[in-house]
Amino acid sequence: MLADLKIKLSIHARERAVSRGIDENEIRRIVVNPIEEVFDEENLNYKCYGQAMDHYTKQTRYLMVVHSGKFNNSVMVITSMWIDPRRLKFYGFSKV
Repeated sequence: MLADLKIKLSIHARERAVSRGIDENEIRRIVVNPIEEVFDEENLNYKCYGQAMDHYTKQTRYLMVVHSGKFNNSVMVITSMWIDPRRLKFYGFSKV
């Protein structure tokens, strides 16, 4: 069950979240309940996105999370970034 999913952030993911002003709770929420999730065959990872509050601008923006996949009730987050709809389409998302 996704509610029991153990979500871990790599050191890189944690550093990038801090430098980009991304709340770890938002990352976790999007991994558990994304708007859309795609598999990146070139990089062999998963990308998902959702809307989150940017605490710097106080506005809702799209947040993309890159992770290892949901296996054995756990997932390792590789990185996260604020992203615009045009770049979401570039990464293969279709529900933008």
